[in-house]
Amino acid sequence: MEMSRSPAAIADFHATVSKKGKISANHCARLIRACYKRETRLDRNLPPELPTSAVDFNREEPSQDALDCKDFPKWRKAWDKIEDAPIRKAYHLFCLLSGVRPGEGARLCWSDVRDNERTFAIPNAKAGRDIVLPYTEEIAAALRMAREAVAHHEVKIADLVFPGCAQISAREGLPVRGQGLRHTYSTVAVDLEVDDLIRHFLMGHAPQGISQRYVATLIVQNGPAMRAAQERISKRIVSLLGLTLSGHHDAPLAPDVPTEKSKAAAPARLA
Repeated sequence: MEMSRSPAAIADFHATVSKKGKISANHCARLIRACYKRETRLDRNLPPELPTSAVDFNREEPSQDALDCKDFPKWRKAWDKIEDAPIRKAYHLFCLLSGVRPGEGARLCWSDVRDNERTFAIPNAKAGRDIVLPYTEEIAAALRMAREAVAHHEVKIADLVFPGCAQISAREGLPVRGQGLRHTYSTVAVDLEVDDLIRHFLMGHAPQGISQRYVATLIVQNGPAMRAAQERISKRIVSLLGLTLSGHHDAPLAPDVPTEKSKAAAPARLA
């Protein structure tokens, strides 16, 4: 009730937070608004006026950051410096090679990785459905890098491929990270002249003009083309980074939840 009667105080709070992060300030205000709306449904005594009525939300524009070809060595150099946390290195490399959204990569579980089919699934993706994508030898090497790493002791979900990485994309000292890696993946695909429909499928998009009910069927029908495109993209990215694939490529990725014994299996490496 006090917040509803003090819209100027909420506006001042939003302005103060905006000095550190405009998007964060908007998100804070949206949370206040959502919580208040929820409470008004439970308490009829609350004023109908929202606490955020005086907030002037900051303009938000989607970031279009992406690595240019000449910037890959700089990214590789910064990536090499993450020596104390191999799980984070694996996470960023996986996101770059696969083009998944940061949150989708952080929520990926070993149970979503299918060795026999050489695919991984993104459950309940942003498009509102599960999507299944092919993985390449390069992506498999990033997954094995994560498998070999030791998870932080506070991580409770043992099945996560990249435990402890839910917020790391916003904090890492890389020239481009998070959603920027997804943009980079798309840029590489365009440079390689990958068919737009295939590129959309690989990135989990629902192409305009195509009903959701047909997307799964089209993905199955275009499976070989998707895998071929994924392999071209992976090879191009690894080449631009100056990485080489070595080690055993046929070792299972995820036969079960990682254990100390399974971590001892010889993994494929990127060097």
